[in-house]
Amino acid sequence: MDAPRSLALPAVLATGLGLSLFFVIATRRRAEAAPAERPPYFLYTVQPGDTFSGLALKFFGDAAKWPLLSKGEAPTLQAGAKLRVPCVWVQVQKGENLAAIAKRILGNAGRFGRIAAANKQTLPDPNKIGVGQWLAVPQAEEAQDKAPVVEDPRPPRDDPQG
Repeated sequence: MDAPRSLALPAVLATGLGLSLFFVIATRRRAEAAPAERPPYFLYTVQPGDTFSGLALKFFGDAAKWPLLSKGEAPTLQAGAKLRVPCVWVQVQKGENLAAIAKRILGNAGRFGRIAAANKQTLPDPNKIGVGQWLAVPQAEEAQDKAPVVEDPRPPRDDPQG
């Protein structure tokens, strides 16, 4: 009787460990959802002093793209409000850092700060990213069809060259 009982304990522990490992893997996979399951934006919590033009410069590199963030509202923000920032989701590949992702997605490695700013809440150290991790990359071009219609108050130019 003692032999089966002594064998039963490791089997129970192994089964429990196996279930725990399965739960951790399943939870991790759920947290790392596929891009199709992710919205075309990330949420940014507005900080005191933030402006639409300042955030457009921070995330898109162009203050004039503030209408993508404002949804046609007056350009004032309340601290603590949640703001939807248009983005694409990118999965980190082996050997990549934020500069490599910026080069691949945004066309310029120097734009890595935009990715760091977009992922600040989930990426406290931009130098420590993991293979398979999903990052939001602010993308004004992808959001054009979702952007509010904003009329350009300037009259059209006759000379397209400038």
